[in-house]
Amino acid sequence: GQLGMGGDRRGPMPDEPIIWRRGEPLPAARPRTLPDWLADVAARHGRRAVLIDAGRVWTWDALRTAAEGLAARLADRIA
Repeated sequence: GQLGMGGDRRGPMPDEPIIWRRGEPLPAARPRTLPDWLADVAARHGRRAVLIDAGRVWTWDALRTAAEGLAARLADRIA
């Protein structure tokens, strides 16, 4: 990187690669809708807890199932 206006270091300049990420590569495409996003997260982390309240634990799978049920009930009223 180069020094910024006040002599402080402001990080890499745009022509330098930024190498900071660790872990598995990011997916080539990302989900674009909430149902697609929930399905994607549930597929990768389904049994992990996402909500814990008053002793109740919701996993990503349970949250996705509840969201799909709510969407189905609302679809019947909207259609």
